[in-house]
Amino acid sequence: MEIADAQKVKGLAPLACKTDRIDSMVLAVLSQRDLVPAIWLPAPHIREERELARFRLHLVKHKTALKNRVHSTLINFGRACPVTDLFGTKGRRLLERLKVPEPWRSNVTASVWLID
Repeated sequence: MEIADAQKVKGLAPLACKTDRIDSMVLAVLSQRDLVPAIWLPAPHIREERELARFRLHLVKHKTALKNRVHSTLINFGRACPVTDLFGTKGRRLLERLKVPEPWRSNVTASVWLID
């Protein structure tokens, strides 16, 4: 089975009257003449690796958003960040002692839990 490159097929066989029936006939004729421009599909193991990389990128974006949210909470309540790594050992102790009202306190707690 091949997947036709729609843009190239349209360039080969532009029609004024476009219907599924006519398109299928045009593709059948092009296929008989070995003129169907196919797209390249990577092998399944490559597609798996790409999907894994995309998912990791997705998780990193979420982690960054959560960290930005915690930093924003500190800024909104006028708390300076005296440590260089807020999510390191010293920073975690600072976040545990942080005095902010609810719901911001539970937001910080949930964000740190999700980051972990």
